[in-house]
Amino acid sequence: MVAKKRIRKHDLKEDHFVTAAFQLSSYVREHKNIFFIAIAGLVVLLIALTMFTSSRSHKQESAARIVGEANILYQKGDYQAAIQRCQTLLDQFSNTQQASIAVILLADSHFKLGQYQDAISAYNIYIEKYHRDKLFEASSLTGIAACHEYLDQFADAGEFYMRAAEEFPEFYGAPESLLNAGRCFSASGNNDRARAAYSSLTSNYPDSRYAKDAIIASAELGKI
Repeated sequence: MVAKKRIRKHDLKEDHFVTAAFQLSSYVREHKNIFFIAIAGLVVLLIALTMFTSSRSHKQESAARIVGEANILYQKGDYQAAIQRCQTLLDQFSNTQQASIAVILLADSHFKLGQYQDAISAYNIYIEKYHRDKLFEASSLTGIAACHEYLDQFADAGEFYMRAAEEFPEFYGAPESLLNAGRCFSASGNNDRARAAYSSLTSNYPDSRYAKDAIIASAELGKI
């Protein structure tokens, strides 16, 4: 196993890209609140649609009420209470449409509290049981990757970032996932996988705002 190199932190660029030469753990901490911003926005939208759609089912109505309460608690930053409401919904109404939303809220709440293993478990539940929305599934994969990154499990993080980009190439976050994959693979000492991730980014998304960063990072690997 290749030992990780001690690396120095530099100023972040506007797009928050951190090359392989940046200190990875610092990057993740500074960007903790943006990893799941897309998920949070979609959750709010789905909850709104759910609550305003008439339903004949008392079960659906009850689930909609609980997930609405969980979302309010989440937005207030009361993540532990949000977790409890989500768990109540999953215990009582696991087969409802709202349950898939609750799993995402549950995972993100665990992430916000630094409970990364619990967050990984919740995201895996969405992927394995619900997987009703491709964007949510792709975001769940990047969520798992971010958790591994926080745990300094960079090789695993790289694989999940790669999986998100490869399984969902039209996912809007695919280019950034490839950039993140390259960074994590580099941190784990697997420069070949890092180059492959950067190459995939520049080849498949040449117009992405992350393409230039991938070129720079790949060139830096050539100096190692």
